[in-house]
Amino acid sequence: MFTLCNPAYQTLVGETRKVIGRTVADAIPEAREQGFLALLDQVMTSGVPYVGRRIPFTAVDVAGAVAKPRYLDFVYQPILDATGKPTGVFLEGHDVTDQVESERLLELAVEQRDAQARIFDIALSSIQDFTYTFDREHRFTYCNRALLALLGLRLDEVVGKSFLELPYERGLAQQLCDEIENVFTSRRQVVGVTYYMSPTGSDGHFEYIFNPVFSPNGAVVAVAGSTRDITQRLNQERMLAELIESERTARADAERASRMKDDFLATLSHELRTPLNAILGWAEVLRSGKLSPEKMQDGLERIARNSRVQAQLIADLLDVNAIVTGKVHLNRERIQLQTPLLAAFDSVRLDASNKGVSLVLSKLDGERELFADSRRLQQVFSNLLTNALKFTEAGGSVDISADFSEDAVVIVFADTGIGIKPDFLSHLFERFSQADSTSTRGYGGLGLGLSICKSLVELHDGDIVATSPGHGKGSTFSVTLPLSLESEPVARLQPQEKFRSGAMPSDDEARALRGRCVLVVDDDHDGASMLITLLGQYGAETVFAQSAEEALSVIEATPVALMLLDIGMPKTDGYELLRQARKTTQAPAIALTAFSRPQDRQRASDAGFHAHVSKPIEPAIVVALCAEVLRVTLTAPQ
Repeated sequence: MFTLCNPAYQTLVGETRKVIGRTVADAIPEAREQGFLALLDQVMTSGVPYVGRRIPFTAVDVAGAVAKPRYLDFVYQPILDATGKPTGVFLEGHDVTDQVESERLLELAVEQRDAQARIFDIALSSIQDFTYTFDREHRFTYCNRALLALLGLRLDEVVGKSFLELPYERGLAQQLCDEIENVFTSRRQVVGVTYYMSPTGSDGHFEYIFNPVFSPNGAVVAVAGSTRDITQRLNQERMLAELIESERTARADAERASRMKDDFLATLSHELRTPLNAILGWAEVLRSGKLSPEKMQDGLERIARNSRVQAQLIADLLDVNAIVTGKVHLNRERIQLQTPLLAAFDSVRLDASNKGVSLVLSKLDGERELFADSRRLQQVFSNLLTNALKFTEAGGSVDISADFSEDAVVIVFADTGIGIKPDFLSHLFERFSQADSTSTRGYGGLGLGLSICKSLVELHDGDIVATSPGHGKGSTFSVTLPLSLESEPVARLQPQEKFRSGAMPSDDEARALRGRCVLVVDDDHDGASMLITLLGQYGAETVFAQSAEEALSVIEATPVALMLLDIGMPKTDGYELLRQARKTTQAPAIALTAFSRPQDRQRASDAGFHAHVSKPIEPAIVVALCAEVLRVTLTAPQ
C-alpha cells in the first residue's frame, strides 16, 4: 500500500484520489490493466530495480473519466531489510510527456519534409531542364534526374561535390564555381551560356541561371539553379537569320533587277533614238539636194554607219529573246579556231587603227579543231574585241592569244583599258548590267553583249570568265571551249530543238535516208510500226527488233547504217544495248525516250548516242534528225 505520495504524483493520478494507506490496486485500479502492478510484483519478488523509459500511463478518475495519456521515465527501487529481503518499493519518476510529444512533432516534420522533398524531386525530374542547389562551398546539395542522366552518375556520386570534382572541363568548372561565388557575394542572379559535351556523348549549347536563396534574416544560404538545352533554339534562330538574310538578298536582287530594267528601257530608248536621229537628219539634208558631192558622200557614210549600229542593237535584242526562250540553235561542224577568230579580228582592225589602239593576235594552232558554230563564235569574239576597243584609250593595246590543252582551248582577250571595279565583276555577265547607266555615262550600248557572249559560249559547252586588277588597270576575258575528238564522227549530241516540227521534210532534204538500213528497237510495237512506216516513205530499209537480244542478232547478221534505240526496255535498256552493239558496229545511234530532262540528254550523250528524241515523237523532227545524223556521219573524216 501507499505510505508516501508527493504532490507531483498526486497530480499525475488525480488530485481527488486518496492513495495514502491504500493498496495500488485499490487506489489506482487502472494501474493493473496498464501493467504497473505486475512490475511492482516483479521488483518485490526479485529485489531487482526496474527502470522504465517513456512508459505511457493514462489516469481514470472515480467518475470514469479518462485523462490525457502521460509519458513517464521512472525507477522502481526495492527497499531491503537487514537480511536483504524486499520490504517495499520506492518510486521516483519524471513526467516526460512534453518531450515525447516534441520529438513526435519533430519526427512528423521530418517525414513531411522528406515527403515534400520526394514530391519536389519527382516534379523537377519530370522536366527536361536540369535543376540543382549548391551550398556555401559550391558543392551540390541536390540535382534532378535529368542532370544525372546527362552526367551518367548517381545522386550520391554528385551530392557533396563541386564542378571541379565532376566530369567538367577544368576551365568551365572553374568558371561555374566563380559564378556561384559571385551569387553569394553579390546577392544577384547570374545567367550564362556555354557549350558542354558530357561523358555520355551528349553535347550542345546550354543556358544556365544561378539564383540566390535567402534565409529569414536576409543572408544568402544557398544557390539554386536551372539549365536548359538551347541547341535547337540556337539552330532555329540561325536558320531564321539565314532565311531573313536570304529574303533580304532576294529583295535587294529584285529591286536591283527592277532598277536595271528601268535603266535598260531608258538606255534602249536613247540608244535607238541616237542613230535614228542621225539617219533621219542626214536623209532630210540629202533630200534637199544642196550638198556638195563630198558632203553627200559623208552623209551617206554616216547613214550607213548609224544603220549598222541600229541593226546591231536590234540583233542583240533578238538574240537575248532567243536565249531566254531557248530558241538559239547552233549549226555545229568541225572548224579550226582561226576561222571565227580571224574573221572577228579583221572586223575590228580598222576601228582599232583609227582609234590608235594596238591590236595583237598571237600565232594560232591551225591543226586543232572545234565542233562549233563558226558564225556564233565569231559573234562572241567580235563582241569581246569591240568591248575591249571601246574601253581602251588611244595608245593602249588589246592582245589575243590561244592556249591549247589535250581537250580544250582557252582564248584570252587582254586589254590595257579602264578595267572593271571589283564590286561590278560579279554582275558583269548579267543582262542589262552596266557599270555606269547614268545619263552622263561615257560609253554607249545596251548592256547585252557580254550576257549574249556568256550564253553562246555555254551553248558550246564552254565557259567565259573575266578578271581585272581594278579600275584603270585593264581587264582580261578568257573563253574556254572543248576541242573536237578525232575518234568521234559526230562530237556532240544533235539537239532535237534544231529541227522544226510541222511540215514534213522533202525527199531531197531527207535523201541521206534513201537506201540506208535503219534498225528500230522498241518494246512498243505500235510506236515502232509508225517509225518503220515513216522512214520507209523516204526510202530507208528498216529492220525491227522488240528486245535487246533480237537487236544484237540483227546487228551481227545485217550491216546497219543507223540505230534508233528505245531507252526504257525490260531486262536490257538502251544504254546497255548500245554498249554491247559497239562490239560489232560503229553505226550512229539515236536515243528514243520519254525521259527528257537535261540530265537525261547528258547521259545519252555520255553513253555515245548521236541524238536524243523525246517521246511523244513528232514525225517531221525524227525524219529530219535521222537524215542529219546520217549526213554528218557520212561526210565526217574517217
